[in-house]
Amino acid sequence: MNIQVFRRSVRTCIAGAVLVGVAGLAGCNADYAVDITNKTPQPVFAKIFRKGGTSGMLGASARLGPGDRTFLGPVRTEKNHGAFLSIDTYGNPGRPVTADILPGTAYIEVVQDGQGADSPIRIVEKK
Repeated sequence: MNIQVFRRSVRTCIAGAVLVGVAGLAGCNADYAVDITNKTPQPVFAKIFRKGGTSGMLGASARLGPGDRTFLGPVRTEKNHGAFLSIDTYGNPGRPVTADILPGTAYIEVVQDGQGADSPIRIVEKK
C-alpha cells in the first residue's frame, strides 16, 4: 500500500470517528429559553435554573420593568436534568413563583393578582 493512500485512509477514519462522536453528543443536551413579558406594575426578576443533583444552578437571569419583554436563555442542560423558571419581585414577602419549563422556548406572561406591591404574582403561559 502506498504511504499516501495509507495516510488518506487514516485521516478519513479519524474524521469519521469525530463526526460519529459529535453526532452522539448532540442527543445529550437540551436547550431551554423563555420569551417573557412583565404585565405587573412593578419590576420582576426572572431566572432560569439548570436542574441537576440536589440543587439548581443559575443559567440566565434578567430584570424586567413594568411592561418590559425580554428573551432569556438559551440555557443548555444535560439530558434528563431539565430546567425551571423562577420569578420574584423586590420586597416579596413570600417565596418566588417557580415552574418547570420544557425544552425549547416557552412564552410566558407574569401577571399580578391585586394592585399592592405585596400582591401575589403568577406565571401564565401564552399559547
